[in-house]
Amino acid sequence: MSTLPARAASQMASDVYLVKSENLDPSTNMDLELALDRNKQYFDLGIENKLEGKSGGLIINKTSGFGIVSKGKGAYSKDAFIILRGTATGYDVLTDLNAGFSSSTSNHAVHLGFNNTFKTLKPQLETFFAQQRETISTIHCIGHSLGGALATLAAEWAMQTKKAAQVNLYTFGCPRVGILSYTDYFENHTTCGGIYRAYHKTDPIPMVPIWPFVHLLEQDSYGLPSPGHYINPEYHRMVQYINTIGSNDWGTLDSLYKDKVEDSAIEKWLASDSFVSLTANTIRLFSSAIGYVIRKVLKAIGITIQTVLGAATTLLDQLAYTLHRGLKAAEATSNWVMRLIKKMAKALGIVIQKGKSLTMQFIRYVLQAMSNHIRTLVQKAVDFVMQRVY
Repeated sequence: MSTLPARAASQMASDVYLVKSENLDPSTNMDLELALDRNKQYFDLGIENKLEGKSGGLIINKTSGFGIVSKGKGAYSKDAFIILRGTATGYDVLTDLNAGFSSSTSNHAVHLGFNNTFKTLKPQLETFFAQQRETISTIHCIGHSLGGALATLAAEWAMQTKKAAQVNLYTFGCPRVGILSYTDYFENHTTCGGIYRAYHKTDPIPMVPIWPFVHLLEQDSYGLPSPGHYINPEYHRMVQYINTIGSNDWGTLDSLYKDKVEDSAIEKWLASDSFVSLTANTIRLFSSAIGYVIRKVLKAIGITIQTVLGAATTLLDQLAYTLHRGLKAAEATSNWVMRLIKKMAKALGIVIQKGKSLTMQFIRYVLQAMSNHIRTLVQKAVDFVMQRVY
């Protein structure tokens, strides 16, 4: 089969959290028994199919079940499933906040923490697919939250190593994984059958990390409505994704909510002097605006994104340095840098004294303050997931 129904994919992304349980015996684990029954038309969930992944930082390390890989059955007998879970323990949170860069399977820059975790899963994936005697038609890679990031890396690995004629990716509340060249790789690869990225408009996890990380199909994803204008960590939970999706197919979901941000809209917003509050829409606008202004600066000063990423300093330092250089560029560029920093400071309640020039240290301070604010929202979402996700 070519594409999973939206309901089935979302339910799998939720049910995979059950592999974290100490009890994998369905005869005594009612939740697991229900999960097996829900997915019986697609695959068999067995202990032998459980993946182990390592997450954490420094010497803090814990081995835990990160998901399953399984051959399909029935109408999906020629397919395979890679289903990976999201952030369910404090160890995983350390991985989530490790936002450096690493080279992916196809040699593109991706999130270091996500990639390090995926590398611990890859040997089991390689073993599983090496044992398959029949050609696999389609691999379905599915995940929520961190699991969505890992599923993205798994899909890229499957495409790059030609494990199937087609690879489909289904993510829910997924953070940004790689830079623009990484998304281009996906969208132009001949075996990429479909990318189904669903997110609630008030879920904070898809809003991180900030530029230069970008989403696959940034402007053409499955935006899902959620109540209110402010960030609501509750809508990061899989149960809320399942409820929103309901019985809708992908075609119907595609029309529910769109938040495409055009460059003209970014310019108009930055140029306005209106009151700024940190709503979900505002945070998305800031993310888009940072990328928009940085691209203008890089073009004006004649350096590439690879130069920025290759520097030995932190990403935050490089962003501050690049924006500060933009202030010294032509007026057409420096004005946009000034507007961006002033807009961010205003939203955060940071006062910029009249007549004072914007130093690199001040720009970094504003960027750090915005990053801290978003991180707090992300932590709340993670806490919701840690309480109960399925």
